[in-house]
Amino acid sequence: MQPNALDRLAELRASGQHEEVLRESQKLLAETSDPDMQASLLIDGIGACLNLGKLNEARRLLTQLQRLDVSDLEGRLNAAFCEPCLLVQESRLEEGAAAFAAILRKHRDTFARPQFRYLYEDIQCRRGLALAELGRYTEALQILKEAVSFSFDDAVYELEMHYWLGVCLEEIKAIDQAKEEFFRIIAAGLKNEIEAHARYRLAVIYFTEGGFAQAREQLETLLQEFSTNDTFKHKDVYRGLSQICERLGDSAAARHYADLEKAAPH
Repeated sequence: MQPNALDRLAELRASGQHEEVLRESQKLLAETSDPDMQASLLIDGIGACLNLGKLNEARRLLTQLQRLDVSDLEGRLNAAFCEPCLLVQESRLEEGAAAFAAILRKHRDTFARPQFRYLYEDIQCRRGLALAELGRYTEALQILKEAVSFSFDDAVYELEMHYWLGVCLEEIKAIDQAKEEFFRIIAAGLKNEIEAHARYRLAVIYFTEGGFAQAREQLETLLQEFSTNDTFKHKDVYRGLSQICERLGDSAAARHYADLEKAAPH
């Protein structure tokens, strides 16, 4: 193995070149017989597969990884981390959430060490998201409250934590706190899928509360700023706006949105 090969792999990983990471890690894997190095390369390959949605390939690499006798503690922890990550991406959320919890229990003392803080935080974030998607909002809430205090390199991932925290708060009827989380996302100004979801949820909250003008503002902004986005169904937004405008006494706008609803393909 060439001396700079691992540096090259790290650069590819950092720049998000997942196909190259997968290709390079597999090439380097054939050049070493050291179990710890093999584990590191397989972990890189599994991570690349998960980012690419190549779940069958990820499962094959994970099987190879689990056969290795890894002596390095960090390598063992990261190897264990791969299994629940894959389970979650395979839509086996219950199993994934349980596996994350099992890792935390088994290695509680180890995760108290500063050098393993990064992995603890990653586990908590993924575990919180899995529980939220399962509808286990009370369990997810405590984890996500902790998760939003973490330091994030990826602003989008950080906003995803705030979004699901908002969802959990909304589901337990802590509405004012949920609004704060959704407005935090909007204030970030990323104009992405997460913001679209946050605006839609805010509109539903306002409609339920009788704040029809505020609900209208959120849905009309959604149409203006995300008109080409497939995150939400335009038909649902038009229907909502028609109902809202009717409540506000704006019959012309209500008819306009009703017509758009009829013409919308989905």
